[in-house]
Amino acid sequence: MRINTKIASLAMLMAMTATSAGAKEFSYTEDFDEDAGGAKYTVLPDGWATEDAEDMPFKRYNGKYITGAAAHSGDYVVATSQTSSSRDSWLYSSKLTLKAGVKYTITYWLRMPGGVAAPFNNNVITNITSAQSKAAVVAKLGETGRTKIADWQQMEYEFTPETSGDYYLAFNTVTNMYNSGYIAFDDIQITGEEPDDSGEVTPGGGETPDQPEVSKDLISHSGRMDQHGQHSF
Repeated sequence: MRINTKIASLAMLMAMTATSAGAKEFSYTEDFDEDAGGAKYTVLPDGWATEDAEDMPFKRYNGKYITGAAAHSGDYVVATSQTSSSRDSWLYSSKLTLKAGVKYTITYWLRMPGGVAAPFNNNVITNITSAQSKAAVVAKLGETGRTKIADWQQMEYEFTPETSGDYYLAFNTVTNMYNSGYIAFDDIQITGEEPDDSGEVTPGGGETPDQPEVSKDLISHSGRMDQHGQHSF
């Protein structure tokens, strides 16, 4: 009987190993410290885009220059300066190829000290879009509300696509008044555990493996008892 118990335990362990081997980690990071297209530290990273941001465009700034303090990490951030009027601008990440049914965790660091009074403060709305367009919003993940964030603060959201495809992280920055202060982003990270579609065969192929074959004589011998109710070997 003990042999059968060991077989079941071994089968469970192999199944767990196969399931783990059948997944891979998706990871996207952007800290804005890499050079982009030869125009160092002025343009956005490759693949990033903006919309309705002509008056106060998003640019890559030295953290000390835009915040008066420092970037969250490294030297550079992407930011937009304070406005001379209201704004409703969009900042889009480069393309993210995501899989249906996978839960992705999205984190980034935000700093926006606000304007001279509450009506002058900014609101950052975090979205997922299917194109670099405000008309292509797939999901609104959350918003800060009109507030001040005087020091770097990490924001965290989750997104599970209904269909596999290309998506974009989209920040909608909204200000109702002028002199609202800068908005700065740094250290964006997106992670998720995706199924492995590489076609490689893993132990059990992600399914419960067959139990190891055991000699019938051995199983029979392990279960034989003598007349006193004791196992005989």
